[in-house]
Amino acid sequence: MWKSDITANVGYNPLQVVTLADGRMINAFVRYSTTKKGAIKWHLDNLQDQISDENLAKLISSGKYMIIANHLCYIPPGFDNSSDF
Repeated sequence: MWKSDITANVGYNPLQVVTLADGRMINAFVRYSTTKKGAIKWHLDNLQDQISDENLAKLISSGKYMIIANHLCYIPPGFDNSSDF
């Protein structure tokens, strides 16, 4: 289950236990969703910040992982999509 919480911490534990209305407990995931500027943004132009060399190096050195939220098909107004990524 997706939990609506977000974090800006690279290498966090994305799974959290959530109690459902009927009392059952399940695992939910929390998304990493921020930029270096601190704005919460799930757009394609933020992907390079989310998977930056710095963030990937932190994950590798710590042996951890994270779940990234992004809307890959959304192109914001003014975004230059004329070049290859």
